[in-house]
Amino acid sequence: MSMTGEDTDIPPIQKNDIIFQKLKRLPVITLCKLIIEWMQRFPIKHGHLNRHNINEHLETLLKRKIGRPELAKLIIRKYWKNGLNLFQLAQLDVSILLQHPKSYVWNSHTIYRTEIEKFSPVVIPIEFLQTLQSLFRKQNQKCHIFYKKHPILPLSMFRVLLFENDINDKHYVERVPFYIVFTMSKSPIIIHSNYKISDIFAKLIMQLVKETIMIISRIDSYHTHSMSSSKSADYITLRDENSNSTKDLSQIYITSGIDGSGNPMGSWSNYGKGTSDISPLSNIQTHKSIIGKDDQIRQEQYDNKLELQKKSMLRFHGKESDGDPNYDNDIPVEKVKFTLENHIDDDPLSTPVIINFEFAGKDVFGGIQELCDKGFIDVDRIPGWLCGDNGNKSGRIIDGDFEEFKKRGGLI
Repeated sequence: MSMTGEDTDIPPIQKNDIIFQKLKRLPVITLCKLIIEWMQRFPIKHGHLNRHNINEHLETLLKRKIGRPELAKLIIRKYWKNGLNLFQLAQLDVSILLQHPKSYVWNSHTIYRTEIEKFSPVVIPIEFLQTLQSLFRKQNQKCHIFYKKHPILPLSMFRVLLFENDINDKHYVERVPFYIVFTMSKSPIIIHSNYKISDIFAKLIMQLVKETIMIISRIDSYHTHSMSSSKSADYITLRDENSNSTKDLSQIYITSGIDGSGNPMGSWSNYGKGTSDISPLSNIQTHKSIIGKDDQIRQEQYDNKLELQKKSMLRFHGKESDGDPNYDNDIPVEKVKFTLENHIDDDPLSTPVIINFEFAGKDVFGGIQELCDKGFIDVDRIPGWLCGDNGNKSGRIIDGDFEEFKKRGGLI
């Protein structure tokens, strides 16, 4: 599902050569899907081609093995030769973002109602979009906002594009698109484009996003009626508690502790799947907790190497091995730090022994898992923080308990 706010009077300003390069980044099938949707929304006059026979026309092109460049040229030179409008350009950018998820840098803010109490708003896409656009209008700021539901993750994505006049006040100059992402379930986390403190346009967007959240949340807020309008801007604050930006939306979605499905993730996923605890509706006699795990059934033909692989898969991925070892994580952690603090003989009054660990590589926890499989690390004794239980978060380990490093962050 996708939608946009009311279109501004700004004409398309991207040149065809730039649009051509963008179109070439998408697979042919994705380009065909865009053409079909655009034909329904923005019909064109090109020979006998229309929205009723566009599918048949594209099927003919696919049978001829048309490539990305050729199809991209048809879009900008024949189908929409007068240029793509703001909706099409926005949908094109979002399609590229989804096709190349690691080509964009993300960060997040946490919403707070008080100094320590987090606030989780209910974000209805159309309401959020219209409210945010009205706030930009009050600022006399030209903008275009596009909404798209993430096709895989339970996320609502908003692309915000701001415009400013050039020196001669005759043309508009567009800024870099800025993305705001909310979960479909209530969460205090706002995922957004990474930006520098000096970026006044990004700061303006985040400020108006905060005001939008306050406006759309008033129905559910018991504070609203007792607040004076002069203090309404202080109702919630946005804190930058995540100093580590990332190039993967799914990674920051998971490592921020967000799960719209309401099920456990990572090493705890088996509890959500019902393979660890017995469901009242399941067959008790055949459950693993009754008959025992496969790796506890000692058989002579089992090689010790296979046993280690099976244990490490459960330890690092929360699932059983499917045969060949796989050390590639879906969300690889490239750098992480730990400070281990242990008191001697469990005496809290003794001076703790402090050891600092710093790991770096293409996939830190994938490498540690491989060392376990090779027997260099005892998989039965390795702690959870070395198995990736805390994602990409660095922290302090005090007597076995993980505590994330405190991050500096300002208020908005």
